[in-house]
Amino acid sequence: MNKEVINLIPTVESLINIGKSVGPTLTALLGLIFFEKKRRKSSDLMKKDEVPLALLGKKYISKFKKPQAREKDFYLETGIKARAADIMKFIELKRTLNYIDWWVLKKAQGRIRFEDEEVKVKWNVLDLLVLVVLVCIVILLFCSVLWFIFTVVPLLIPVEIWVKSNMKSIVFLFFSFLVMTFYLLYFLNFLQEPLAVFIVKRDIEKIRKQNKEAK
Repeated sequence: MNKEVINLIPTVESLINIGKSVGPTLTALLGLIFFEKKRRKSSDLMKKDEVPLALLGKKYISKFKKPQAREKDFYLETGIKARAADIMKFIELKRTLNYIDWWVLKKAQGRIRFEDEEVKVKWNVLDLLVLVVLVCIVILLFCSVLWFIFTVVPLLIPVEIWVKSNMKSIVFLFFSFLVMTFYLLYFLNFLQEPLAVFIVKRDIEKIRKQNKEAK
């Protein structure tokens, strides 16, 4: 019996060694599986907005969740990214300037600041110069497109022109028209922000002047 026990010792030692080598790996694997399940469950809760509010704490809800909800809702409604503290100021500014929609304020939002209960619009001589240049470019491109439509296009309507003219010239004309149209739309889009800032600044100064005269 003792010999049998002695013979089993090497086998037991081998099993122990295997357990020592496999054990940490198996433990780590189980830990990863558990962690992944927990992460997925947490992620699913966040996606479904099922996180119990009681777990977040009243201070967290009042200081973060509620302001974030206001900011998100205001952005979806107006397209303006504003701090929760500035939302009512933007609403009051729109009412004061008597704007019908949010387009102008949306485009000018990057230049509007609320400091000490006063609205400040960042605008300088360089901005005015950029606005003038952009307006001139847009007018030039617009006139070029109109000239092409009312001058060149009628010349291309007769079939004889297509037969006698060089096809390369016609393709070049249409390509030029597309390029002019593209740049017209591009600069029109680029013009929106400085134009909106100029309009907001002008209207604010107009309101302030009227208030001073009323006093």
